[in-house]
Amino acid sequence: MKKTTQRLTALLAAGAVFSLSLQAYEGGERTYEPPQGADTEQPAPPPPQQTPPPPPDAQPPAPPPAAPQADGPNIIEAAKDEGNFETLTKALETAGLIDVLQGEGPFTIFAPTDDAFEALPDGTLEELMEPENRQQLLQILAFHVVPGEVRGDDVEPGEVPTGLGLPAEVTVDGDEVRIDGARVVQTDISASNGVVHVIDSVMIPGS
Repeated sequence: MKKTTQRLTALLAAGAVFSLSLQAYEGGERTYEPPQGADTEQPAPPPPQQTPPPPPDAQPPAPPPAAPQADGPNIIEAAKDEGNFETLTKALETAGLIDVLQGEGPFTIFAPTDDAFEALPDGTLEELMEPENRQQLLQILAFHVVPGEVRGDDVEPGEVPTGLGLPAEVTVDGDEVRIDGARVVQTDISASNGVVHVIDSVMIPGS
């Protein structure tokens, strides 16, 4: 497909160059000059055709079909429906990420539970939710987002890119999967614009 697009683009470009070259060679727009002695009188144009009126019982044309809508809740709605991501949802609102994650996507979120946030050192969560620490909160949450849709069966050991721009390390030991040290306790909560995997701790970039 990529090669076909490149070839088509090359053909269109070549056609444009050829057209411009031809116009320059001919000196721009040309006007028709009839041969000498030819009858130059132009025939009268035909009378305009009258469009017959529609019959009384004619139906108006049907409107174009509406664009298809994605089925199901988006990632934020799917997380809310689970009931154990209230803190995560509030943090995403504070960081200004709700609209982003309700967008087209797709996204993969490794979502810490409410208990995971509660397990942070005393005062850490409250401090992160302060307006002056919004940038730090944004960085932590972006570290939990992976571009694209990565299903549980697609997870492999190694580094995965995150929305922060720093990679997170995935390890697999039998049935246990961890990302940056956080254990994945549930996979594949499907959403219309991605998927949610549940983790048991909050990932801190660089920790």
